Amino acid sequence: MNKCLLNRKMLLTGLCVANIANIAQSYTLVLLPKVIAGNLEELDRLVQWLLIFSGLLICFYVVRSICTNIVDFQFSLLRFAMVREVNNKKMEIPYQAAMSQGVRDSYRHIIDWIDQIDPGLQASIQHMFHFFSSVLLFLIYLLTISFVKWELVILIICAEVVNFAFMQLPVAYEREKNPLSNNLESQVR
Repeated sequence: MNKCLLNRKMLLTGLCVANIANIAQSYTLVLLPKVIAGNLEELDRLVQWLLIFSGLLICFYVVRSICTNIVDFQFSLLRFAMVREVNNKKMEIPYQAAMSQGVRDSYRHIIDWIDQIDPGLQASIQHMFHFFSSVLLFLIYLLTISFVKWELVILIICAEVVNFAFMQLPVAYEREKNPLSNNLESQVR
């Protein structure tokens, strides 16, 4: 599987570009109200800015959509590469051994494993990239807000820490309340 992942530069490039386009699109939407408020008196200028922002948002959306399709295609290629690798290994086995029930069961098990891990692998990698882009976008927002009033940055960070702490309360309550899930979690670890 490592061999299959190493040759997927297009996959990583697509994920990076899609997330950059998502960040740019989100940041453009944040700037839009300021531009509208600053140009309410001049209708011509407001229309020009709205056209510019609309064009930017459409471009970012198109780039993100294209990159998402490229990523999905690359994951399909990755799956096919893993299946091809398994098939190549199977072809190296002598015919009599390959036709035995044990080898056929192992082969079916491996193919089923690839079918099950492929969506999970794709989702994990995409979530990891989305997490990093969300953190980067949050830092860009904080930087932007710090130019307006740096006290707001401290307030936002404190609010996020409190929010995180309160979101942990239901999780802790559920663990305490449901010993069966604790047992299952300990078995998984």
